[in-house]
Amino acid sequence: KHMSQRALHSILKARKEKKFSSFIDFYYRTHLDRRILENLIRVGALDNLERNRKYLLWLLFVLRRRPRQGGQLALELKDKQKELFAPFSLAERIQAELELLGFELSGHPLQLWQKSLKELGVIQSADLSQLPEGALVRVAGIKVVQHTPPTRSGQRVIFLTLEDAQGLIDMAVFESVQKDYARTIFEGWLLFMEGRIAKRGKASLVVSRAWNLLEMAEEELSLPKGERISPSLAQRWYHGGWR
Repeated sequence: KHMSQRALHSILKARKEKKFSSFIDFYYRTHLDRRILENLIRVGALDNLERNRKYLLWLLFVLRRRPRQGGQLALELKDKQKELFAPFSLAERIQAELELLGFELSGHPLQLWQKSLKELGVIQSADLSQLPEGALVRVAGIKVVQHTPPTRSGQRVIFLTLEDAQGLIDMAVFESVQKDYARTIFEGWLLFMEGRIAKRGKASLVVSRAWNLLEMAEEELSLPKGERISPSLAQRWYHGGWR
C-alpha cells in the first residue's frame, strides 16, 4: 500500500548495486519516505534485515531525527536495547498485513483463537473426512461462499463454504434451522457452526446451530488487547472484497 513505481525502482536499483547489510544501510541508500518505510516494516518486508518490527519502527524514528555523520548515521546499539521492544504479536502482524496487503502472511485469523476453539471441540476441515457419517461436530471459519439456489422440493436451502486454517468446509442449512439462525449466517462472516457430517463424495456438514464468532470472542473467547484484530478492520477486509 502506497508503494509507488518510483519507490520500487529506488529499492531495486540500490539492491542491484550491493546487497543491503542492515536497515540503516537500506534507509540511506533507498531514500524512501516515512510512510513507505513504515509500511514495509509493518508487513515484514524488511524482516531479513531485522525481525523485530517494533524495534525497526523505533529505529526509523531515530534515523529521521538525528543528523547524518559522514554521509551516514553513526549509531551503535546494544542487544539489550533491542530487547526493550517486544516483537509484534501474531494479531499485530496479521492486522498490519490485512490493512496494507489485503491478505495475511503470518497466519490465518482463526489461529488467534486456536486454543479456545480447541477447548470448544472445534474440528479442522482436514479431519472431517476421518469421521463417520452423522457424527455431530463443531467447526469454525471465514465465510467465503454463500448462495440459495432453487431446489426441486421448493424449499429454501442455504449453501455456504467456510475456510479454516487447513482448508474449506461445505455445508447446508435447511429451513428447519433457518428460523433461528438465518440472520446470523447471512450477516456474519466469521462463523462457529454445529452440525452432522454428510458424506456424498466429499465430507460436508448439515448445520443445526450457528453463532457469530466475533460476538463469541467478545463475550467468551476474550483475548488480551495485543492479541486482537480491530473489528472495523476485519469488517473492511471482508466486505471490501479483499477476500
